[in-house]
Formats: sequence, C-alpha cells, structure tokens
Amino acid sequence: TDVLCYKNIVTGNIIVGFITYFIVIFIFTNLWEYIYSDSSKLINGYNMEQMIWYVIVTEILWYATGGRKLCRKISDDVKSGNIAYNINKPYSYIGYSLSSHMSEASLRGVLYTVAGMVMGLVLLGPIKDFNLISIPFIVLSVILTLLKFKTFVILLADVKFETLSIIYSTKFCIIS
Repeated sequence: TDVLCYKNIVTGNIIVGFITYFIVIFIFTNLWEYIYSDSSKLINGYNMEQMIWYVIVTEILWYATGGRKLCRKISDDVKSGNIAYNINKPYSYIGYSLSSHMSEASLRGVLYTVAGMVMGLVLLGPIKDFNLISIPFIVLSVILTLLKFKTFVILLADVKFETLSIIYSTKFCIIS
C-alpha cells in the first residue's frame, strides 16, 4: 500500500508539474510576443522565435532538475536526524543522494523535453537553420552541465559536513 501511495504521489506531482510548465511557457510566450511586437525586431541578436525556444529549453532544465530539491532533501535529512542513520550505511550518503536525485531528474528531463518540444513546435514551428546532427552534442552538453553543477553542490555540502564533523569532534575532545 505504501508503494501504491508513493506512485500516486509521484503521478500527481508529474501532472501538476506539466500543468505548471504549460502555464509558464504560455505566459512567457505571450510576454515575448508582446515585447517583440515587430516580428522583424532583434533584441541582442535574437529574434522572437529564438528567444521563446530559449525559454522553453531553460524551463525544461529547471523543471527537470527540480530547482533546489536536492539541497532541500539533504537539509531535511539533517534537520530530522535521518542523516545519522544514512551516514552509518556502507555507502556514501552524498553519492546516494546525488544518484537518487539524478535518476529522478533524468526521468523528468525526458518527459519535460518531449512536452517542451511538442509545445514549441505547435506554438512556433521548427527552429530555423537547426541541424539534426547537433542533437547529440546538445544532449551531451546538458548532461555534463547538470552533472558538473550537481556534483559541485554535493562536494560543497560534503566539505561543509566534514568541517562541521571535525569542529564537533574537536569540541567534544576539549570538553571531555
């Protein structure tokens, strides 16, 4: 029953996420159409279609990674005391947290990419001068960027945790 409840929660979160994503893209599309009232106008070298595609891709990345979800999870574990149980396991808590988050982000990334591309194609049509050969390079770039950023956050958290452990151990030794 717990698994069924968890699946329902995940499904509900995905549905609400898609609704929110569509609303955000719709708002940004109307905003950029208003800003680019003259369709031949360029802002910093970008036309309206390029800017809206840019917004679609950045929102895919934001919704896929869940914003600060990983930091919030680690923070909640520290506040609730669950970190004490997780650190005693024979695996790296940091590695476990990063792996768990990236698996969720990968699934959400695929779902939001499909939804975003369909929405972009319906609203704007295909990107002009886009070459299909560049897709593998774009995917590789996104994956490496996400891994680099998330790894940096985790390593920073690990350094802070180790520093706190050393300070606590030192205080305990001095007091004893």
